[in-house]
Amino acid sequence: MFRRALLTVGFLAVASAPLQAQVPLLDIRIGAHGVLPTGETKDSFDAGLGAYVRAGVPLLAFKLMGSATYNQFKSANPLVDDQNEITLQVGPHFSPIPLLDFGIEGAYFTEAEEFGLSPNISIGLAMFEATASYNTTFGNPKASWLTLGIGIRF
Repeated sequence: MFRRALLTVGFLAVASAPLQAQVPLLDIRIGAHGVLPTGETKDSFDAGLGAYVRAGVPLLAFKLMGSATYNQFKSANPLVDDQNEITLQVGPHFSPIPLLDFGIEGAYFTEAEEFGLSPNISIGLAMFEATASYNTTFGNPKASWLTLGIGIRF
């Protein structure tokens, strides 16, 4: 499993240069993250894993980004199934320096069928990034979780 993940990361790293040459105006990011439930969500679910893809159009220090994430929460109760949550997000990002990115995205959570917010931050190092986000719904009860991930920037 770990070997397959390393091969995938290696392939994406090699393929990123031609892709960036073809679409130089887009900021494209792909990565994986850990999911840490918070609040009321923590009572029902344990930590899980997820993946994300993000694309945006830079306008000077600002970007308009769209994201899609997949999150799998492990159930804390053996009688309850694991939960898969797909989020679709869009919102502005601000980059005061090229490899630092702050964003706040409006989000739709498919499993919860709720709207919410997903503020995030990412720090880049060459073509790699470390990212963190906090996701929360507006509904009652509120679902919320923190993600910490790593990815590749194209």
